[in-house]
Amino acid sequence: MTYIWNRADRVPNGAMPDIMVESFRKWAKERYKILNKVSDSKKKKQLLNTIAKQTLSYQDALSSHKNKVNKND
Repeated sequence: MTYIWNRADRVPNGAMPDIMVESFRKWAKERYKILNKVSDSKKKKQLLNTIAKQTLSYQDALSSHKNKVNKND
């Protein structure tokens, strides 16, 4: 699965960062719904690791975008 925040450089400038924020929120909401339904501890741990990893990727992409915008100002 490809996450938009991992491909932020491909998103048109006018759509950033709103589209990335919206996409991540939807993705995270879906993952937490799945997490609440999972009973296997190994699967829960894997899902939590994925959420944590993608949260960091999202935060990095958002920070990079803000830095890029600030450099252009």
